[in-house]
Amino acid sequence: MAALGYSKNFFLTPKEVQDLGGKIKEGEKGHVTYYWKWNNQGENGQSPAEKEKPLLRYYYAYNIAQCHGIEKGRIPMIEKPKHPLEMCVAIVGSMPKAPEISHGVYPASYMPTLDCIDIPKKDDFPNDETLLLLSLSHPDSQHWS
Repeated sequence: MAALGYSKNFFLTPKEVQDLGGKIKEGEKGHVTYYWKWNNQGENGQSPAEKEKPLLRYYYAYNIAQCHGIEKGRIPMIEKPKHPLEMCVAIVGSMPKAPEISHGVYPASYMPTLDCIDIPKKDDFPNDETLLLLSLSHPDSQHWS
């Protein structure tokens, strides 16, 4: 949803908009968002793992810019992580089949045949946040996900 081009990456369901005292602007269309988890249904002596079933739901969400009437003080503050690059590295490192990431290639790209993400050298960026932003916002890096 961050790629939709809104100035704030803050989305609400219609119920959340209503609970905050606002309304969705007329003519605005929601964006589908999905929620899924493994639902443990253990019963009759069975362990939850034996009765795991996937639960899938979808909701329509609206960006805060698609709403009106919400007082500024009622909008929750979104805390930015202090070390976003380290967080991203940890996420990729915990993936069971993480792609190889190589540095020193310009422009950034994803090679599906090798399952490899190529990005420029870290030294080519003024700071870690710029590296993260430019690497992840590049269209080819989104093909991997």
